[in-house]
Amino acid sequence: MNDQIKTIIHQYWKNEINKDEFVEKIQTEIGSKKEDFRNLFKQILQNKNPDELEFGLVILYAIEENNDMIDLIHQLILEPWHGAYEELAHDLQSRKQPASVPFLKEAMQKKYDYLESYGTGTRQFINQCGHALWSIGTEEAIATIRALSQSDDPVIKDEMKYRLSQIEGKNDYQRNT
Repeated sequence: MNDQIKTIIHQYWKNEINKDEFVEKIQTEIGSKKEDFRNLFKQILQNKNPDELEFGLVILYAIEENNDMIDLIHQLILEPWHGAYEELAHDLQSRKQPASVPFLKEAMQKKYDYLESYGTGTRQFINQCGHALWSIGTEEAIATIRALSQSDDPVIKDEMKYRLSQIEGKNDYQRNT
């Protein structure tokens, strides 16, 4: 990712330019087609650079329309090299797309070094993914929560039992934190 792109992103972060100006400048720099951005994002994935990923997500969120790049979020939440897991889970929660269910399920069952590096990281992420599944709310999403409440992983099991008590309106499950 070149310095000009980073400068444009910093201008956007500092509110020196608005979203429309940001998109126009970025498209001038990388190209105006979605495929141009996808190529940039492919480079970010190949480089496995968390800082570049942060910049890439800013661009993605600004240019995406109608969840047309949700596949990139799905791919990212399964990548083991960054630290944006909770942000991605929050993003999928707000999108409420049924296509996200298998990716959330798989992500919850992985151990990411970044999340493992601090005490509550993995638990928070699993909790957030469970909340995202609940927000999606389809039969498949709820069935995934039920299935994971029987997991051999004690944290997944605990968090999904807690989530089920909320879904069922009981709110009576005490987590083993």
